[in-house]
Amino acid sequence: MQPMVLKFGGTSVADTGAMLRLSGIVSDRLGARPVVVVSALRGMTDALLQSVRLASEGDPDGGIA
Repeated sequence: MQPMVLKFGGTSVADTGAMLRLSGIVSDRLGARPVVVVSALRGMTDALLQSVRLASEGDPDGGIA
């Protein structure tokens, strides 16, 4: 049996309720050997891009506090 790929977007990991729904979906499919792919948590992509921009402008910390 081939594994089942389950991809979840940002709203699927946006808050506790969404994460609980996601875990329920995955739990229901454990027999299908799920491979789970999730997007970054809300705001993470923007934070990573900001860090790269600051680092490229010479900020030695890259915006990381």
